[in-house]
Amino acid sequence: MVIENDARRFIYDALTTEADLQKLETQYRTKPLKQLLANEQYLALREKSVANISALNAVANTQGKGRDDF
Repeated sequence: MVIENDARRFIYDALTTEADLQKLETQYRTKPLKQLLANEQYLALREKSVANISALNAVANTQGKGRDDF
């Protein structure tokens, strides 16, 4: 059970971050895009999302060609 939870954490983190990003984007839907792009929380979530995708790529590649240094 612990191993399964550990394996799922990459997907869980990516989905959680994406949900948070969507929630924040919905709040700024009627406002100018500049305001969203200036929001520090949005920038941090976006950075975390890219890191999550990179980690998923590195873990999911079974042939050893997964990279997380992009």
